[in-house]
Amino acid sequence: MKGRGGASVLVPVGLFAFAFAMRTLPWLTVFGLDRIYFFGNDAYYHMRRILYALVRRPEILEFDPYLNFPHGAEAIWPPYFDQAVAALLRPFYDPLHLQGVETLAVWIPPLLGASCVLVLYGLARRHFGSGVALWAGLILGLLSGHFWYSQIGFLDHHAAVALLSTGLLAVSMELLDSLEQGRPRARLWLLGAGAAFLLSGILLVWPGALVHVAIIELAFLAFVLTRREGADALRAIALFSWVNGMAFVLVLPLGMQSSWLQWSGYSPVVLSRFQPWLFGALALHAASCALLWRRPAAGEGMAARAGLLLGSGVLVLGASLLVFPDLLEGVRDAWRWLGRGETFQLQVDESKPLFRVGDGWGGRVAELRLSRFVYLFPPALGWMVWEGRGGRGRAAWHLVIGWSLVLAALTLLQRRFFNSFSVALALVMAWSLVRAHGVLLAGRLGFSPGRAGAALLVSLALLYLLAPVFEAYRLPLGNQVELLRGRGITAQRHVQRSRSIVAGAQWLRENTPPTAGYFDPGAVPEYGVLAHWSSGHVITYVAQRPTVVGNFGDDLGPENFAASLAYFEADEEEASAMLDDLGARYVLVETIAEKRDAAYPEAAMLRRLSRDDSPDLRRHRLVFEYPLHSRAGAGARSRLRIFEHVAGAELAGEAPPGTRVRARLGYQSNRGRRGEAVSRTMADDQGRYLLRLPYATRGAPPGAVPDPHYIVSVEDGREARVVIEEEQVQRGARVRGPSF
Repeated sequence: MKGRGGASVLVPVGLFAFAFAMRTLPWLTVFGLDRIYFFGNDAYYHMRRILYALVRRPEILEFDPYLNFPHGAEAIWPPYFDQAVAALLRPFYDPLHLQGVETLAVWIPPLLGASCVLVLYGLARRHFGSGVALWAGLILGLLSGHFWYSQIGFLDHHAAVALLSTGLLAVSMELLDSLEQGRPRARLWLLGAGAAFLLSGILLVWPGALVHVAIIELAFLAFVLTRREGADALRAIALFSWVNGMAFVLVLPLGMQSSWLQWSGYSPVVLSRFQPWLFGALALHAASCALLWRRPAAGEGMAARAGLLLGSGVLVLGASLLVFPDLLEGVRDAWRWLGRGETFQLQVDESKPLFRVGDGWGGRVAELRLSRFVYLFPPALGWMVWEGRGGRGRAAWHLVIGWSLVLAALTLLQRRFFNSFSVALALVMAWSLVRAHGVLLAGRLGFSPGRAGAALLVSLALLYLLAPVFEAYRLPLGNQVELLRGRGITAQRHVQRSRSIVAGAQWLRENTPPTAGYFDPGAVPEYGVLAHWSSGHVITYVAQRPTVVGNFGDDLGPENFAASLAYFEADEEEASAMLDDLGARYVLVETIAEKRDAAYPEAAMLRRLSRDDSPDLRRHRLVFEYPLHSRAGAGARSRLRIFEHVAGAELAGEAPPGTRVRARLGYQSNRGRRGEAVSRTMADDQGRYLLRLPYATRGAPPGAVPDPHYIVSVEDGREARVVIEEEQVQRGARVRGPSF
């Protein structure tokens, strides 16, 4: 007994340590020499709200003027995950050493991921045996679909969703099993309280977890309908009424205080009045059934109970639609979110189907994140259904099957669900391996390889199935080896891109005028920054500057999102008008390679701003650029550039009618590249010319260092030197130019 007790502790502790260690492998790309680099751009907005909660305790950042500038907006994520993290980090918060809080924050995802492995182990051990539990924990610890969202630095709510959903599954299985086994009422009410807490809590972390809640609610309903005895059905429906009633009480104050401009008041896509309505309606429905079933004539017989349950459900739903007509608009919101057909969502990788690879279809992503077992999952689940057919005491078993089936279908539609589906896949895979081992030992296939042979065959099968998953760890493990050898590490392309955006955002924070309202939602920021939507959260947190559009895409403002796309395809005159309307002073551009030029018109801003020296820019001036490679020289192409949008000084002078006039200004960029800004025009019929010059030669702010003067010349070779003051550039002042 002593040995067994030690093993019962050592196994889960070992699984936790193993899963935690796996999720910390990419630490070399998180800890930089001078700062923390979070994984995934969404993590930066979570840190924005965490920092706000630390500074403005006990306030919650709801309306944020730094989103959807100049209008402001409320982030679509509920704030409670960030509030919980802020509460954990508060004892360590030092406003003078913010990096200390960031250093602790990056370890939270691995802790959540490893805890999820522990919960799965406990669930599997309770209902499937210690062998399945051990293998399920090991497999989940390795599956890169779960690793991806819980790796070090990925400070996002997804790791918490996987943990909470697995806990919800475990508690619900235990609740159904206890009901089926006729366990004491005190145990049932305690489990019911746990289920209510998790049902409401998971929606407060991520409203998209409604799919997990729906699975559990449908499982409760199926359990009630399959009870043969009226007393058992009555006991179950009364308990489920109390569970949903308690969940209603927990979520009511938080859901009712939410209000949205871009979503209906009962939208399930965000935290709204929908969640309290859902639990309240379910509690009322269950309570009405419990009252009706107490009558002997109504409560006896499965068919009679099912009819009353259906009828009362229709009445509750119909009454809800009459009292809350916005519910129909909420249904449309949910369908649009799940379908993900709009322009923005088609660009989000986690919204794409599992087997979508680039412009085609393939299994590379599915195998990398979920192993080759993804192809065997349907027959394996069918095997579980066959094994669980008939008999009593199988409610928990059937819940796992239904849970796995629904999450598998959702993952086929959207990759984001492979986070929680990994848990189900690991459990089904572990169960299949253990059962396959038993089949081999029993010789049911016509031969018996013996204990050692069966173990070897199952182990080889496991390695084959998991082989694609190991690719996710090749680079992190390789970097550990390179570090030991004293060599530089290699970062993935998306990590390199993120670092360039961080570098640009850091430059903005240190070299541009500060804006109001970062910790005061009532203040109005002076200007905004326009960039590709995927860079928004980094700019908001690192630069502490408002963004026109961010990683929430068109969920906050379709007008701003459309304008941001149109800007990069417009010519400069149209683009400048957009920036003036939006109040954006700086533009962050991720440059495109020359081979992609043909995809854009010659005058398109993205094409022009991607070139080293874009001629005839009248209101955009280069202030920062980041090299394509960290070791690139001054002559290498830039990965990222920042331009300031200015009024531009107007240089007016005389020249022979029809004569071409050119103004040239040499400069040196922040990375040492020599360039030349050129503006051209032609004298009109009256012999007058007008040039708009975006660079100042004197008093210019930090950025590209200009030569002391412009060289203004005409076709016959005559030239003159001109000095432009910064104040003239900012005002758009008319400056007397040389006369030719």
